[in-house]
Amino acid sequence: MDARAGSARVSLLEQQVRELQNDLTFLENILDSLDAHIAVLDESGIIIKTNKPWQKYAEANKLGLPPDTIGVNYLRVCDEARGEASEGAEEAAAGIRAVMDGTLSEFRMDYPCHSPTEKRWFFMRVTRFAGAGPPRIVIVHENITPLKEIQEKLGRREEELLAYAKRLEETNIALKTILDLRESEKKELQEAMVSAVRQLLVPALERLKTARLDEGHKKELEVLEITLRELAASSIRTLAGRQLGLTPMELQVAMLVREGRSSKEIASLLNISTETVAFHRRNLRKKLQIHGKSQNLRERLLALS
Repeated sequence: MDARAGSARVSLLEQQVRELQNDLTFLENILDSLDAHIAVLDESGIIIKTNKPWQKYAEANKLGLPPDTIGVNYLRVCDEARGEASEGAEEAAAGIRAVMDGTLSEFRMDYPCHSPTEKRWFFMRVTRFAGAGPPRIVIVHENITPLKEIQEKLGRREEELLAYAKRLEETNIALKTILDLRESEKKELQEAMVSAVRQLLVPALERLKTARLDEGHKKELEVLEITLRELAASSIRTLAGRQLGLTPMELQVAMLVREGRSSKEIASLLNISTETVAFHRRNLRKKLQIHGKSQNLRERLLALS
């Protein structure tokens, strides 16, 4: 009975060992199927396990180490790194040690790892196995080159947009300067026109007043004089600038109303009927948005200038 019981126990143990080996093989297959480079360190920083992507990377980059890097002290490699390969090595070693002594539960960083033929960036994640027993540190490196390339493109695009915005702002400033200059030139031209009206045309009109003219010509001369006076006072520019859409006759009526002329006087000066004057006055009130009889047309026209 004891022999049979012992044999059964051995068979059970062998079965459990096989199952454990199968589980380990299954786990190794899972680790090997991942794209990430994975290594497990012992409490002193020595590599005790790596997956196939880690091994392929070590072999392809000719690191001068065994392909599986088993037995290599990873911390020492970081501490002794020099030149371009040392970028980020000191920070990585400090992070691993912080996870080892429990200062950090996890450490993360990304770093460049360029080869002679291509630019590459990796993301490093360091964690510690939970549970009793000697500490085991898991290091995972993932290639994030596509992400970094996108970030660099976005960065360049942002710089281009900022440069474009700056050029656009400079263009706007230049356009404003040009518009201000044109406005200044326009003002100078208007002032020159007003000066010409005052110095040349008004004296000519004064001389015409002393000439022998019939009543019709005298009325035309009076209207012309009022028009020129309005030009000199910039009333026409004020009305036109507001884009009121006044017709030439409405403009003449408006100027005479501003002069304080009655409808009868306006009709006589413009050689039209008082009904026509009333029609134009109604149109002026409408275009000037004057509502109700309490609002005075002349006061509104005077306020425009």
